[in-house]
Amino acid sequence: VDVIGLNFYPHNQWYFQGPTIPMGHHEYRALSDMLVEVAERYRKPMFIAETGAEGSGRPAWLHYVCDEVRDAMSRGAPIQGICLYPVTAYPGWDNSRHAEVGLFSTIHADGSRSLRQPVANELERQRTLFAAGVS
Repeated sequence: VDVIGLNFYPHNQWYFQGPTIPMGHHEYRALSDMLVEVAERYRKPMFIAETGAEGSGRPAWLHYVCDEVRDAMSRGAPIQGICLYPVTAYPGWDNSRHAEVGLFSTIHADGSRSLRQPVANELERQRTLFAAGVS
């Protein structure tokens, strides 16, 4: 194995055969702590291979993930990048709902997509923070 890819979504912490553990709950684990554990265990370069949230929570989720990645990096985790996934909204995998995720809307009747400006703003903010080496 040359690199470790990790997926992380808002619903990725739960009790076995039970409900999701919400962020802020006393048993919710910080992403940064889990990233440091993986770094110490495998000692390989790491990427957040998939992350994203639906609806109006997209910018706040990206903010959280990036803050946690910077914290983990400041503690020695060799994280090489973050992939916002998917970058475009899409029809649901198992139903006809539209999953409003990513940077661009679902396809409009004319074939175009709309930029989701709040997500674009947060992406630019995070790019600037990473470029400046802010932890």
